[in-house]
Amino acid sequence: MRYFKENFIVRYAGNYLMINLVSFRRKIISNDDYVLLKNIAVKNYENLFDIEKNYMQKLYNEKQLLSNDIISMYDKQRESSSCKPYFNIGSITINLTYNCNFKCN
Repeated sequence: MRYFKENFIVRYAGNYLMINLVSFRRKIISNDDYVLLKNIAVKNYENLFDIEKNYMQKLYNEKQLLSNDIISMYDKQRESSSCKPYFNIGSITINLTYNCNFKCN
């Protein structure tokens, strides 16, 4: 289990499942992509190789990675929502199974 920016990454069926914890967008990534993300995580953007920069840009284009502006927009939408819980949520549990529990195809 690993975090990359606002994404939670867990090994899943021989690959990795990447879940954005802000938008809940999900993506299956390969082991090679996972290694790229691990390398990116320990570097400054200026020190990234072209392949790493291109992969990050691809994730931004797919909205798997979000800019701070988009994250702020999500936060404002949630704050202004009329459907607020009566209590503060202290934790979230995600159960990973072999069957898809996101009701996707």
